[in-house]
Amino acid sequence: MSRFRLFASFPVLLATTLAAGVVLFNTHGGGRMFEEGDTWWHVSTGEQILATGGFPHADPYSFSAPGVPWLAYEWLGEVAMAEAEHFGSLRGLAILLALNSVTLVLLTYIYAWLRTRNVLAAAAAVALLLPFEQLAFTLRPQMFGYVFIVVTLVVLELYKQRESRLIWSLPGIFALWVNTHGSFIVGLAIVFWYGFSGLFGFRAGAVIASKWTSSGRVRLLTVMLLCSIALFVTPYGGRLAAYPLELFSMQPLNTLFIPEWQPLELQAPLGRAFLLLLLGWLLAQILVPVKYELEVLVPILFAAYLTCMHRRFLPIFLVILTPVIATYLARLLPTYEESKERYAMNIVLMAVTLFFVIGLIPTTARLEKEMERELPVGAVTYLRDHPMPTRMFNDDHWGGFLIWSLGSRHKVFIDGRLDIYEYSGVLEDYIRIVADPKYAKEVFRKYKIEACLVNREGQSDLVSTISHDPAWKTAYSDAQSVIFLRDLKPQEQPEITQLGVSGR
Repeated sequence: MSRFRLFASFPVLLATTLAAGVVLFNTHGGGRMFEEGDTWWHVSTGEQILATGGFPHADPYSFSAPGVPWLAYEWLGEVAMAEAEHFGSLRGLAILLALNSVTLVLLTYIYAWLRTRNVLAAAAAVALLLPFEQLAFTLRPQMFGYVFIVVTLVVLELYKQRESRLIWSLPGIFALWVNTHGSFIVGLAIVFWYGFSGLFGFRAGAVIASKWTSSGRVRLLTVMLLCSIALFVTPYGGRLAAYPLELFSMQPLNTLFIPEWQPLELQAPLGRAFLLLLLGWLLAQILVPVKYELEVLVPILFAAYLTCMHRRFLPIFLVILTPVIATYLARLLPTYEESKERYAMNIVLMAVTLFFVIGLIPTTARLEKEMERELPVGAVTYLRDHPMPTRMFNDDHWGGFLIWSLGSRHKVFIDGRLDIYEYSGVLEDYIRIVADPKYAKEVFRKYKIEACLVNREGQSDLVSTISHDPAWKTAYSDAQSVIFLRDLKPQEQPEITQLGVSGR
């Protein structure tokens, strides 16, 4: 097939349609650019690295844990986010989110096609799971991690089918991945499992294991060794490679407090949908059984288990499950036939689709309005215009936005970098307040809190507690947030500092 025919082919038309669906989800059907509080401190960290040319080793953003050792574990993803913001401010960030989401979905489509050789089945499976996969469409470095996982699966599948030389790209991929997001540990486990499963050759019911050739096994073992070495190619040596182990072994409050790390609730809509997927898969296997390669089956089952334990793993499970769904659909849908192509019609449809996609990209004005609905923009504007005590308590979800909006002169109480706050004891104190506001007075005294920015909806009990305390007065209030100031006696007045303005 010529290059022109390839780009004008029906499989590319399907890819274009899937991309349009992803952008639609991002812009109208559930894109969560402004719902994720961590986005903003990630951008600020990337900006700091670009501005200084160095990498942080201690916390520069808080007054509650000043100087606590902190590493930018996801610095490469954060730099990419900062560059996107420099390119186009909010619109640049929105475009980066759309590009990451489209890349993830199209790579999943390619992976499903490689496994089934049926483009219709692959596209249908991706479209079927897209409403669930869009939960991963948030602007954080972990989005890059999901992309790396699918890239790894595609490279391994190509190597399995024809011992592709692309296998030698994996060490470079892991060198980038370890500097971008901690999900590299999942990719490394998949690579090692592929290597291990290729040591056997057997058939047991629906499970098949095929041995690698001697040369293929040697190459894969060499690549595995190089991937392991690549994890040390970071500005922090081996610290980034060790971080996933550090997270699970030394941060129990972090994994307990963050909703993504909590078990999937089977009574909730998402949990029920996940359960229906599993039951549907089981029923399909009973009615029309298919064969599973050992290197594929175990990761699916393990990803299902991890999703039950931590909902954060759902996107990974969906990526691995997509080719399985496509395998069943391939029995119902016809295969692609190049002889039936209508290239001119494909080009027209792709042009219309791309025009539609461009029209979906939100304007800066619209993004600013969405930001006002999701984040305390009014409160931040007030803080810019009025002198405030420097020790202000804030919602953890809003801490990153305060860092991004007000600049380095304003120090936050807490933000999404919960590892340093757990090590310093701040997270435990914060959880005490969130769980029971009666502890607020004790914690405020401990940290010498003189102001509070509180979420009306998410922290309504705390708002009520502070508002009924005569020691506090309301300085600012809107439908989203309240700023309280401690009503001090003259001799108790703290030094007032004008908060820095970022110029955004």
